[in-house]
Amino acid sequence: MRNFFSFSVQEYPDYFEMKISESERVNVFYGGAVLFRKGNLYLLNPKQISLLKEIKELPQEERGRKCLQFDNSDRDRLAACLPLFGQLGTVSAPERLQIRPFFTNLLLLIGRMTVASAWISSLTMEMLR
Repeated sequence: MRNFFSFSVQEYPDYFEMKISESERVNVFYGGAVLFRKGNLYLLNPKQISLLKEIKELPQEERGRKCLQFDNSDRDRLAACLPLFGQLGTVSAPERLQIRPFFTNLLLLIGRMTVASAWISSLTMEMLR
């Protein structure tokens, strides 16, 4: 689910600021559980519903945006929450706040170890002959 909101985080010397912009023409039904936009229905999970309710309750600036500020001491918690915000829209944040998924190709690693092990075993067998 993308583009219902835009979350932009800016870093300042003493704090972080998140500006939240809402996409136009999104209809909300059933207490935030269902969104309707451009002929499509979107079902939200409980975390998304809770976040949507919190965002809706924030006061708006003159331009219709919403703004949150975070102390530097909250940096790690802010970084941990960015993927949740990403479930409702696009997130733009400084590199040091972005948590990247870590994937290893365990099957490739095991395959290489198996080949190396077989090669060592065959080499050892030949040396023993």
